[in-house]
Amino acid sequence: MTEEEDEEEFPPGDKREKGRVFVWYDERIEKKRIPLLADFSRYRGNLATLLHELEEWKPYTFLQLFKRGYKDRFTWYTAIFGIIIALLGITSIVTSIISTNLAYRSLHATFKGLALQMAACNGTVS
Repeated sequence: MTEEEDEEEFPPGDKREKGRVFVWYDERIEKKRIPLLADFSRYRGNLATLLHELEEWKPYTFLQLFKRGYKDRFTWYTAIFGIIIALLGITSIVTSIISTNLAYRSLHATFKGLALQMAACNGTVS
């Protein structure tokens, strides 16, 4: 098969160069259009496989959660929002535990101080 036989023929009016595909002006539609898989004769199968792999990609590790997917970005934003809410919740729980511990210690110190004052006064109130 020669090179001339392998190249596809373009319909009249197409402004494509043979062997290259770019965004072109289609006079029949009178607007720009992007190339479709049908426009690629040699790499159609490879491009279809690549497109399928990009659309079906899913994260498998924790670090891959932070990479946005090719097709469904809403799921990525939802996951990141959930992670942020979870981190805020965990931070809130840890902060409340620390605050409760400090309040208990402060209450205990207050009772000790009150007991010392009552001992210093010998239990008499003036």
